[in-house]
Amino acid sequence: MSLFQWLSLAGIPGMIVLIGGIVINRALKKRDKKQQEIADQNLQLEAQNRATMLGVQALLRDRLLQAFQYHISQGCAEYSERENVLNMYTNYEALGPNSVMEDLYNQFKTLPMQK
Repeated sequence: MSLFQWLSLAGIPGMIVLIGGIVINRALKKRDKKQQEIADQNLQLEAQNRATMLGVQALLRDRLLQAFQYHISQGCAEYSERENVLNMYTNYEALGPNSVMEDLYNQFKTLPMQK
């Protein structure tokens, strides 16, 4: 009888396949766990980015409302203030349009320049 036949009788090839399957299964589970951790981190980062964007938008909205109300009540705006407000509005609008702010923005644009 050959060595292979003796090993076959002893179940060695079956044990090799079984051990190989266990090793591969553990490696796949480890990979899946790592992928899930990465996916969870990505979701957390997306939520944080969304919260940051909403916070910046809220701050810009507040600041723009103050600027619009002040300058509209004054009836004019200096060139540098006007440029600053227009820049804030452009960035605010990039975060999501708002019709109330658009109406105030249009009123602000019609104000004359203060000398």
